[in-house]
Amino acid sequence: ETSASRRASALVFVVLLDLLLAAAVHHVFPHAVFRLARSAAAPSRPSSMQRVLLWLMGAPAGLKLNPALNRWLGIVFLTHLHLWQTALEFLSS
Repeated sequence: ETSASRRASALVFVVLLDLLLAAAVHHVFPHAVFRLARSAAAPSRPSSMQRVLLWLMGAPAGLKLNPALNRWLGIVFLTHLHLWQTALEFLSS
């Protein structure tokens, strides 16, 4: 079996496992997404996750990290956090 076919098999397995787990969670907690959406932090107020990301974008605990990479990764994660909050607001309305 080639490396590419093993990767494809692993990808199919992971996707099927994710779908199975999502179905199980939805069966056990059918309204969990909506409860989570209602309890989401308002975008006008910075969440603890945003504060941690902004702290990590700096020099956390005096670590000398790559500032350009820190900034780029921080922006990527802050964008994903903002998109997640927007999706939760949409689901709760």
